[in-house]
Amino acid sequence: MAKLLFPLGLVAVLLNILLHTVSGASLSDLFIVHDGGSNGGCNAYYDQATGTGTLDNWLDESIYSITTAINYLSIDVYNDDIKVRRALYMFFHIPNRKNLIKGSDRANDLEKIAGNLKRVEDFFNYARNPEDGKPIYPMNGNRYLFCGSDFVVQQTEDTPARDWQGNVIYDGQGNQLTIGNMPGYNEEIVKEENNKVWWSGDYTPINAYYFSAKGADFCSGPLLGLTTTIKQVDQNLQQRTIESVVICGSAFTNGQPNTYRDGVALIKEGTTTLQTVLPKSATLLHETFHVIFGAGEAGFLEDTNEFYDIIQILESPTKTAMRNPESYVLLIAHLYYLFGQPDGNEGTSIDRNWDFVVKGSGGNRGLRAKTPGGKTA
Repeated sequence: MAKLLFPLGLVAVLLNILLHTVSGASLSDLFIVHDGGSNGGCNAYYDQATGTGTLDNWLDESIYSITTAINYLSIDVYNDDIKVRRALYMFFHIPNRKNLIKGSDRANDLEKIAGNLKRVEDFFNYARNPEDGKPIYPMNGNRYLFCGSDFVVQQTEDTPARDWQGNVIYDGQGNQLTIGNMPGYNEEIVKEENNKVWWSGDYTPINAYYFSAKGADFCSGPLLGLTTTIKQVDQNLQQRTIESVVICGSAFTNGQPNTYRDGVALIKEGTTTLQTVLPKSATLLHETFHVIFGAGEAGFLEDTNEFYDIIQILESPTKTAMRNPESYVLLIAHLYYLFGQPDGNEGTSIDRNWDFVVKGSGGNRGLRAKTPGGKTA
């Protein structure tokens, strides 16, 4: 696992690397969007002066879809509509039975899933606490969005080590420390095979080292995005958490539909799978789950522990699925294709609904399109 270290008083710890509008909220309210046309800059996808562009469209679409999903995740709707029960069984293995009773284990799981979606919706809407009017998820200058991974520059181990302010670090005897002999850094270099040292301070306001076999070329691979969660710690245990979301160029250019409306135009009954019509905005949505819920034992699955394979998603126990970001992304997309309606915004609304059900057997199972039936069909 690649790691970033932010030296603060010579001590810094990266806790996790993670493989995270309608309300009037702007993307700039949620992230410090890196400026520029290269080196991780997002100018091609977001105009900071006007708050418009592809990333803003993704934000709109994420809000529309997640709000629709939340509206259909109540106990009453669950009991009333087999399509909703079927969706919860597919993605979260909640048994498909009616007569769900509040306070039961199944009801608690349903409410937890809906509550997790609500947290992401609140983040996207830049929602405020009704008691004091303050943002529920304030940015505090510590949440960044990059478009591409080429904002880091490779360093050699004999390069002078720098701290979180970009200053050269000296030991107690006044000797200049290099990256290779800096306490904490040398351990990170050898922690994983082929690790290299990358510095982010040349092109960004984040002065940090990134230890990974891939750094600037991370986005040259198949991955669409990455979320990092860093906690700075000094000798007085004062802490500051910094999140950085990287959206790779392939997330904007891959073969997925640009919008849900475009996805509807591609769907054919009995053959089209849900994964093939996930809109491009799903990358931002997925990474946001990582931002909101973090990682570790109390957080969401990350890196090689999270999963995208539909067979694994269909077979995962409830508690595991509830910690897997892609399970939520698929549920949201499924419910939006199932219940989304025209609303005047052609970029995000749809004019035909589709259900997706499990077809095939064994390793050939998939979620294939089906004309929606009634509440009991």
